[in-house]
Amino acid sequence: MRFGLRRASHSGSWPPEWGWDSRELVQRIADALNADADELLLLADRIPEELAEVVMEKRELAPLLLRRWKAGAITDKQVEELLRKTEAE
Repeated sequence: MRFGLRRASHSGSWPPEWGWDSRELVQRIADALNADADELLLLADRIPEELAEVVMEKRELAPLLLRRWKAGAITDKQVEELLRKTEAE
């Protein structure tokens, strides 16, 4: 199943006979599997559209944050702490 999802997602479209756009299809699959749609997209090496929009809206901060995180200048622990702090607010 993962191969088929990856193949369809990388080609940019789903077979027309399925009758759904990709977001709707992934959400339907997630609902049927009682899974998270974002997780399914990430398993298919796709960035959830909502997250891509955030990067585009935060053109200066988002890429800088992600690059520093990837390079190890910001640790997972620091990100988790920030998330915990902002949850409480």
